[in-house]
Amino acid sequence: MPTVSDSTDSRSGLSRSLTGAQTERTSKETLFEAIRSAMERVESDIAGGPIVPMVTPQEIRDHLGSHYDFAKPRSLEDVGADIERMLRTWQTHVTHPRYFGLFNPSVTVASVVADSLVAMYNPQLASLASPATPPRLSQLGARRQIFRR
Repeated sequence: MPTVSDSTDSRSGLSRSLTGAQTERTSKETLFEAIRSAMERVESDIAGGPIVPMVTPQEIRDHLGSHYDFAKPRSLEDVGADIERMLRTWQTHVTHPRYFGLFNPSVTVASVVADSLVAMYNPQLASLASPATPPRLSQLGARRQIFRR
C-alpha cells in the first residue's frame, strides 16, 4: 500500500516523496511560517486601512463584468490575486482593531491550517460508511466525555 512518503499525486503528476522525518518537519515549518507571514501581512494591511469599504454595488458589478466574462480562461494566480484584492478592499473588516460591531472571532494560524486541510482532503463528514477520520475523532471525543463522568 502506498504511503505519503513514497506516493505520487496522480492528479498533478508531482512527486510527493519525502526523504525522512527531517524533510517532513522542514516542509511543515515552511508551510506554517508561510501562513504566519501571510497572516501578519494581512493583519497589518487591515489594521492600517479602512474598516468599511468605499465601494458601490455598481462598481463591483462593473469590475466583475469586465474581468469575468468566461470567454477565455484565466490563470489561477490572476483570479486568486483579484479575489484577494476584492476581499481586502471591498468588505467590512471585522478583524480590524477599531471595529466595534458584532463580535466575530479573529483568524488564527490554527484556523487557516484547519480550513486548508479540510479543503485539501474534503472529508465526507455526513457519512460514516467511509473510513473518515473526522467522524471517528468526534466519536472518540464524545466517548471520552461520557466515560469521564
